[in-house]
Amino acid sequence: MYLRIGVLLVVCLLAGHVVALDARYEEMVEQIEDEVEDSAEREAFIEAVSEYIEERDEALLALVELIKEEDDDVESAWLSIISDLRDLPVLSDADDDLTSDAALELWDTFMEEEEEWVSALIDLETAAYHDDLVALRIRLQNMTVLLDQKWDGLLNDDGQLDQRELRVMADIYAILARLAQESDGQRQRVRNSIQIVAELLGTVDVISGAVPSDVANAINQAIGIIAETVKTYNGYMTAVEELRPQMRELAGQELGLLVIFNETRRDTQLFVDENGYPVMKELYDDAEAELERFEGVGTSGQREDAGVIVGLIIDALEDRLAEGGDIFNAFVKKHELKFFGPVGPDIREHLVDTKVWLEQADSLTDLDLERVLSTWRSDANGFFGVSLSGSGITDYEREFLEDSLSADLEDLQEAIDEAGHAFSTQNLLLIADRRELEEGIE
Repeated sequence: MYLRIGVLLVVCLLAGHVVALDARYEEMVEQIEDEVEDSAEREAFIEAVSEYIEERDEALLALVELIKEEDDDVESAWLSIISDLRDLPVLSDADDDLTSDAALELWDTFMEEEEEWVSALIDLETAAYHDDLVALRIRLQNMTVLLDQKWDGLLNDDGQLDQRELRVMADIYAILARLAQESDGQRQRVRNSIQIVAELLGTVDVISGAVPSDVANAINQAIGIIAETVKTYNGYMTAVEELRPQMRELAGQELGLLVIFNETRRDTQLFVDENGYPVMKELYDDAEAELERFEGVGTSGQREDAGVIVGLIIDALEDRLAEGGDIFNAFVKKHELKFFGPVGPDIREHLVDTKVWLEQADSLTDLDLERVLSTWRSDANGFFGVSLSGSGITDYEREFLEDSLSADLEDLQEAIDEAGHAFSTQNLLLIADRRELEEGIE
């Protein structure tokens, strides 16, 4: 048996074993030795086959090396190599040295078999599958960077809004805390003004059309204090109401951020559906199936050599798939429960800050303004705790005082009732309510 010139035996490392890529060469030499007489013609024929197989093997191994590349643009190089291989230049020129009918007939057979085998090789889209696998990995890497930037941007914008909201809430709390602190003092001022009138009435006589000046002055002073108190409570409500729109505006801006967040989640889910590991695995499976079909093409020697090359290519594709799988797993670990899949509780907390706002709600309810304002309630027997039936006060004087102050006290009572409603626990909790934001996360 003749030895191949140049690289006498091409060997490849496959699954840890050295495997010879020489089955087709041995098959062709055996046929030449069987059908062509021992002569210079036979020697030239075998030499031509040896040179052809050597070039073929170099091309095949170059294809394997391309599939080992981690770039996503090997398809054109793959096609170029196969195009050169298809010309079969060395084997094509061998007929110039062949003269016998047996040699020429066998040469025709070899040419047809090799052309058929190379044509099947040309039909392989292995390089395209490789490029798609690598491109998916690259897109995942790029998407990870993009999503990190989006998340950081969302957190930054949301954090700035939260700080502005907290500043507004601090202003609201300061107003309500001042109300809680000053309420007893305001109540006492009104009581004292009424008490002064009551005490004066106990020392003088008031008859129709004749009101002592000191009583009239005390009544006017009480009316002024009551009016001032009405104005104060209305001022508290106005001050809070002027701040509420700021809170609503900021909450609206947060909802706008959640729209971006939800859109990013939808885009990410679509991206995962189109670029995730299942897509990579499907590409790999299609490439593997195509290569396995190629293993069945041609003569036994061609099929055996194809098995070696296909094994090497599949190993290289497995590496590309594994690289993509690692990137995908890292992508999932970083972004699942955030940008795709259900939203995790930690992510919700980052966006809504429920704990922070529960603390704000608690701080408002701790003021207990309902209880504070309930102490202003009047009853049928007195004006804010001042008895109008004490010794020295006639029924006429009591009725006179009631008539003098009732309208102003009704105004005050109405202001207190409105404040009590406006600053009820239920209404105050609405200021720090985050339910709309919670519901805004899809």
